Amino acid sequence: MRADGQLAEHSGPGGNHFVQRAAKLMRQHASVSAKFRQTIFLLDEHLLGNGSYLQQGYGTKAQLRFELKFQLGDRFVSRQQISDGQFLWLRHDTEAKTKLGRVNLQQLSQAFHQGTSQQAERELGVVPLPAGLADVVQRLDSNFDFESPRPAVLQEEKVWVLEGRLKLERAAELLTDEKEQFHEGDPRGLQSLLPHLPAGVVLLLGQEDLFPYRIEYHREPPDLNGGRPIVVMQFFDVRLDGKIDPLVFSYQPNDVDKLEITDRTQEYTQRMAKNFGFLKRQR
Repeated sequence: MRADGQLAEHSGPGGNHFVQRAAKLMRQHASVSAKFRQTIFLLDEHLLGNGSYLQQGYGTKAQLRFELKFQLGDRFVSRQQISDGQFLWLRHDTEAKTKLGRVNLQQLSQAFHQGTSQQAERELGVVPLPAGLADVVQRLDSNFDFESPRPAVLQEEKVWVLEGRLKLERAAELLTDEKEQFHEGDPRGLQSLLPHLPAGVVLLLGQEDLFPYRIEYHREPPDLNGGRPIVVMQFFDVRLDGKIDPLVFSYQPNDVDKLEITDRTQEYTQRMAKNFGFLKRQR
C-alpha cells in the first residue's frame, strides 16, 4: 500500500485488507462532501433516490449529514442520519409515519473504550462514528469476504473493483437453526435461505483515495451469473478535506415535539461491537 492509498499492485493482499484501509481513510478525512444516487431494482421496475453526504471532523465528535429521498408517484420517502457531535439522529419519513431515533454518542464512546484494547484503539485512530460512509464500508468488511481487487475505470475515474461474498458465519448468526445447511461452495443454497439479504457485493474504490465511489448489492455472489444488482449506490461531485459550514449539521426539526424519540444507543453499541470485534469483552 502506498502512502496515498493506492495499491502497489493488485495481486497483493486479499480484498478485505483494502476495504479495511478504505474505512480507516474515510474516518481520517477532515471533511467529505458528495452527492449520490441510489437505485433499487424490483422485478421489471426500479426506484431512483437522490441524496447528499456531508462529513466533518473525527470520531464520535464528527459531524454528519446523510440524506436520501425517493419519490413514489406523488409520494416521497426519505431517510436522514445527522450527527452534531453529541447525538446521532436517525429519521425515516413516509406518508403514513415518521420514525425518529437518537444515539447518545458520549455513552457509545464510553462503551467502546471499555470494550476495546488500547492496541485496537491505536489501529483505528479514533472512536468510530456508527453512521456515514466509513460505517457502511466497515460493515462491508465485517459481513463479506472480498477477493483481491482488479483495476477498472468508472466515468474516467481509475478504480479498484472488489467482489465480495456474504460470510457464512454472518448468515448463520441470523439463521442459527439452519446453521448446518451452510457449507463452502453452496452460494445458491445460501441465497435461498436468505432471500432478504444480499449474498454478494461489488465495491469500487478510487485508486488514488480509496473512496467508495460505487457499491452494488447482489442477491447472488456477483461471480455466479453477472446478473444485475438489487441495490446500487453511486457517488459523484466528491470533494475531500474542504471547508463545510458547521451550521448544516445542526438538527432542529419543527415537529420534534410531536414525535416519540426512540433511544437507539444500546442497539448501535451492539452493532459497532460486532463490527469491531469487542462484543464478547463487553458482556
